[in-house]
Amino acid sequence: MAYLHFGPSLKLIGALILLSGLIAITGIDLDHQIIPDVLSIPGTVAGLLWSLTPYGVGWKDSLVGVLIGGGVFVVIILASALVLGQPGMGVGDVKLGAMIGAFLGWKLALLSILLSVLVGGLLAATLLASGRKARKDPLPFGPFLALGGVVSLFWGDSLLGWYFAQFLN
Repeated sequence: MAYLHFGPSLKLIGALILLSGLIAITGIDLDHQIIPDVLSIPGTVAGLLWSLTPYGVGWKDSLVGVLIGGGVFVVIILASALVLGQPGMGVGDVKLGAMIGAFLGWKLALLSILLSVLVGGLLAATLLASGRKARKDPLPFGPFLALGGVVSLFWGDSLLGWYFAQFLN
Protein backbone atom coordinates (compact mmCIF):
# COMPACT_ATOMS: atom_id res chain seq x y z
CA MET A 1 0.00 0.00 0.00
CA ALA A 2 2.85 2.39 0.79
CA TYR A 3 4.33 1.79 -2.65
CA LEU A 4 0.99 2.51 -4.29
CA HIS A 5 0.60 5.71 -2.29
CA PHE A 6 4.15 7.11 -2.49
CA GLY A 7 5.38 5.37 -5.63
CA PRO A 8 9.06 4.63 -6.25
CA SER A 9 10.18 7.75 -4.38
CA LEU A 10 12.55 8.50 -1.56
CA LYS A 11 9.56 9.48 0.58
CA LEU A 12 8.63 5.79 0.48
CA ILE A 13 11.72 4.99 2.59
CA GLY A 14 10.50 7.02 5.58
CA ALA A 15 7.00 5.56 5.24
CA LEU A 16 8.36 2.01 5.22
CA ILE A 17 10.53 2.64 8.29
CA LEU A 18 7.55 4.02 10.20
CA LEU A 19 5.19 1.28 9.02
CA SER A 20 7.69 -1.45 9.93
CA GLY A 21 7.92 -0.12 13.47
CA LEU A 22 4.16 0.25 13.80
CA ILE A 23 3.50 -3.29 12.58
CA ALA A 24 6.08 -4.81 14.96
CA ILE A 25 4.86 -2.75 17.91
CA THR A 26 1.22 -3.69 17.20
CA GLY A 27 2.00 -7.41 17.19
CA ILE A 28 4.07 -7.24 20.36
CA ASP A 29 1.55 -5.08 22.22
CA LEU A 30 -1.31 -7.42 21.27
CA ASP A 31 0.64 -10.50 22.39
CA HIS A 32 2.48 -9.18 25.46
CA GLN A 33 0.88 -5.82 26.33
CA ILE A 34 4.20 -3.99 26.12
CA ILE A 35 5.69 -1.54 23.66
CA PRO A 36 9.42 -2.31 23.64
CA ASP A 37 11.85 0.57 24.03
CA VAL A 38 14.14 -1.22 21.59
CA LEU A 39 11.64 -0.30 18.83
CA SER A 40 10.09 2.98 19.95
CA ILE A 41 13.21 4.88 21.02
CA PRO A 42 15.27 4.10 17.89
CA GLY A 43 12.08 4.75 15.90
CA THR A 44 11.84 8.22 17.40
CA VAL A 45 15.49 8.90 16.60
CA ALA A 46 14.95 7.61 13.04
CA GLY A 47 11.96 9.93 12.66
CA LEU A 48 13.96 12.90 13.90
CA LEU A 49 16.82 12.06 11.53
CA TRP A 50 14.38 11.53 8.64
CA SER A 51 12.94 14.98 9.34
CA LEU A 52 16.32 16.48 8.43
CA THR A 53 16.02 15.15 4.87
CA PRO A 54 14.05 16.97 2.16
CA TYR A 55 11.45 14.17 2.38
CA GLY A 56 10.67 14.50 6.11
CA VAL A 57 8.36 16.96 7.84
CA GLY A 58 11.18 19.28 8.88
CA TRP A 59 13.07 19.21 12.15
CA LYS A 60 10.87 21.78 13.95
CA ASP A 61 7.60 19.95 13.17
CA SER A 62 9.27 16.66 14.06
CA LEU A 63 10.62 17.91 17.39
CA VAL A 64 7.29 19.49 18.34
CA GLY A 65 5.64 16.25 17.18
CA VAL A 66 7.80 14.26 19.62
CA LEU A 67 6.90 16.61 22.47
CA ILE A 68 3.17 16.65 21.70
CA GLY A 69 2.89 13.01 20.61
CA GLY A 70 4.51 11.83 23.83
CA GLY A 71 3.37 14.70 26.03
CA VAL A 72 -0.34 14.02 25.59
CA PHE A 73 0.18 10.57 27.10
CA VAL A 74 2.35 11.90 29.94
CA VAL A 75 -0.55 14.18 30.88
CA ILE A 76 -3.03 11.27 30.66
CA ILE A 77 -0.82 9.05 32.84
CA LEU A 78 -0.30 11.77 35.46
CA ALA A 79 -3.97 12.77 35.51
CA SER A 80 -5.20 9.20 35.86
CA ALA A 81 -2.66 8.53 38.59
CA LEU A 82 -3.90 11.58 40.50
CA VAL A 83 -7.61 10.91 39.97
CA LEU A 84 -7.71 7.10 40.00
CA GLY A 85 -4.62 6.37 42.04
CA GLN A 86 -3.03 4.39 39.19
CA PRO A 87 -1.81 5.23 35.70
CA GLY A 88 -4.38 4.57 33.00
CA MET A 89 -1.82 3.46 30.45
CA GLY A 90 1.79 2.52 30.13
CA VAL A 91 4.86 4.57 29.40
CA GLY A 92 5.29 2.66 26.13
CA ASP A 93 2.37 4.65 24.72
CA VAL A 94 4.31 7.84 25.50
CA LYS A 95 7.26 6.62 23.44
CA LEU A 96 5.05 5.36 20.61
CA GLY A 97 3.29 8.74 20.45
CA ALA A 98 6.70 10.40 20.32
CA MET A 99 7.80 8.11 17.48
CA ILE A 100 4.69 8.90 15.45
CA GLY A 101 5.20 12.60 16.11
CA ALA A 102 8.83 12.39 14.97
CA PHE A 103 7.85 10.95 11.60
CA LEU A 104 4.57 12.77 10.96
CA GLY A 105 4.96 16.10 12.78
CA TRP A 106 2.78 17.60 15.44
CA LYS A 107 -0.42 18.11 13.41
CA LEU A 108 -0.62 14.52 12.21
CA ALA A 109 0.49 13.27 15.64
CA LEU A 110 -2.55 14.98 17.15
CA LEU A 111 -4.76 13.52 14.42
CA SER A 112 -3.28 10.06 15.12
CA ILE A 113 -4.11 10.42 18.81
CA LEU A 114 -7.65 11.62 18.08
CA LEU A 115 -8.30 8.72 15.70
CA SER A 116 -6.83 6.19 18.13
CA VAL A 117 -8.96 7.45 21.00
CA LEU A 118 -12.10 7.35 18.86
CA VAL A 119 -11.52 3.83 17.53
CA GLY A 120 -10.11 2.47 20.80
CA GLY A 121 -12.91 4.05 22.81
CA LEU A 122 -15.56 2.65 20.51
CA LEU A 123 -14.10 -0.85 20.73
CA ALA A 124 -13.66 -0.60 24.52
CA ALA A 125 -17.28 0.54 24.92
CA THR A 126 -18.46 -2.33 22.72
CA LEU A 127 -16.41 -4.89 24.68
CA LEU A 128 -17.71 -3.51 27.99
CA ALA A 129 -21.33 -3.44 26.82
CA SER A 130 -21.12 -6.99 25.49
CA GLY A 131 -19.55 -8.26 28.72
CA ARG A 132 -16.44 -9.55 26.92
CA LYS A 133 -14.25 -7.22 29.01
CA ALA A 134 -14.65 -5.79 32.48
CA ARG A 135 -13.80 -2.21 33.37
CA LYS A 136 -10.47 -3.14 34.95
CA ASP A 137 -9.39 -5.57 32.21
CA PRO A 138 -6.38 -4.29 30.28
CA LEU A 139 -6.76 -3.34 26.63
CA PRO A 140 -3.54 -2.57 24.76
CA PHE A 141 -3.69 0.93 23.29
CA GLY A 142 -0.62 0.66 21.04
CA PRO A 143 -2.49 -0.98 18.14
CA PHE A 144 -5.03 1.85 18.12
CA LEU A 145 -2.28 4.45 18.16
CA ALA A 146 -0.51 2.60 15.36
CA LEU A 147 -3.76 2.55 13.36
CA GLY A 148 -4.13 6.29 13.88
CA GLY A 149 -0.54 6.71 12.68
CA VAL A 150 -1.16 4.65 9.54
CA VAL A 151 -4.35 6.55 8.68
CA SER A 152 -2.56 9.84 9.28
CA LEU A 153 0.43 8.79 7.17
CA PHE A 154 -1.73 8.00 4.14
CA TRP A 155 -4.73 10.31 4.48
CA GLY A 156 -3.94 12.73 7.31
CA ASP A 157 -3.29 15.80 5.18
CA SER A 158 -6.52 15.20 3.25
CA LEU A 159 -8.50 14.67 6.46
CA LEU A 160 -7.14 17.86 8.02
CA GLY A 161 -7.76 19.78 4.79
CA TRP A 162 -11.36 18.56 4.70
CA TYR A 163 -11.89 19.30 8.39
CA PHE A 164 -10.59 22.85 8.25
CA ALA A 165 -12.42 23.56 5.00
CA GLN A 166 -15.67 22.98 6.91
CA PHE A 167 -14.88 25.96 9.14
CA LEU A 168 -13.03 28.28 6.78
CA ASN A 169 -15.53 28.38 3.90
